Amino acid sequence: MHEMCCVQNIKKKYPLVLSRINQLVERIKVLGPQTAIDVDQAALRVTLDVIGLVSVGSSQRAAGAS
Repeated sequence: MHEMCCVQNIKKKYPLVLSRINQLVERIKVLGPQTAIDVDQAALRVTLDVIGLVSVGSSQRAAGAS
């Protein structure tokens, strides 16, 4: 198994994942309860940001895009 995928390395990235999720939650709060949210797209954008940061150390800020 690739070293990046071992449990210890994944656990080290939890704060990064939580940070991106919290950024998304804050963005949704700003939009308000009347705004329709495409949850699939929002989750995809967070996932892409996390993968980018973990694998190559760079984010395309997909979660912040509208």
